[in-house]
Amino acid sequence: GRREGGLLLFTAAQFREHYKAGEGTAMDTLFETLIGRVDGLMAASCGFPLPDSGGHTLEDVTYTRRLDRPVYGYPLAIDVGVMPIVSITSAYVDETWAFGASTAVAAGDMEIDSARGWVWLTPDAVSSWSTTPRSNKVVVVAGWATTPPGLIALGAAAVRHILDGNRTGSIVNLTQGGQSLTRSDADAILPRSVVDGLGAYRNWGAFVG
Repeated sequence: GRREGGLLLFTAAQFREHYKAGEGTAMDTLFETLIGRVDGLMAASCGFPLPDSGGHTLEDVTYTRRLDRPVYGYPLAIDVGVMPIVSITSAYVDETWAFGASTAVAAGDMEIDSARGWVWLTPDAVSSWSTTPRSNKVVVVAGWATTPPGLIALGAAAVRHILDGNRTGSIVNLTQGGQSLTRSDADAILPRSVVDGLGAYRNWGAFVG
């Protein structure tokens, strides 16, 4: 199935595994719409930035990040602010912000620390991360290519919360294409049990600065 703007975080069939919602697939179109919107809410609650296109999502999508400096105490590492990282598309270090080919970081000089959302330079790398604001440009694919079972369960609980009628007016009118949500917006709509359960999937760097 697809959500508004991309693939679904989980399917209507997976939702029905958690909550028996009638027989057959008659309501799957509604379920898929709500799954896409819940994905955006959960991603905002987890501190995910907006990707290069579309709205917030926990799915694996492309992010272009302009970063100020390496991780404090780890000059070879830079925090891209989204995790898990699936792959690095490109990286540049350029204090003029032109980001031409001559400022590209060689692919072989980088390693992914997927769980933390960091990109490391190897000890013998030719490049080094800049401490000049916005001079490090890193393009990555990040998010979940395969949604963890626990995240599916949390998403299913959030969809059920909507279907039960709690704050339905607020969520059903929420569109996904390119919108920007704050964590407080998302947390006001998602049930507390879901917000608490998302702790294991949060981009903690977005919370501590």
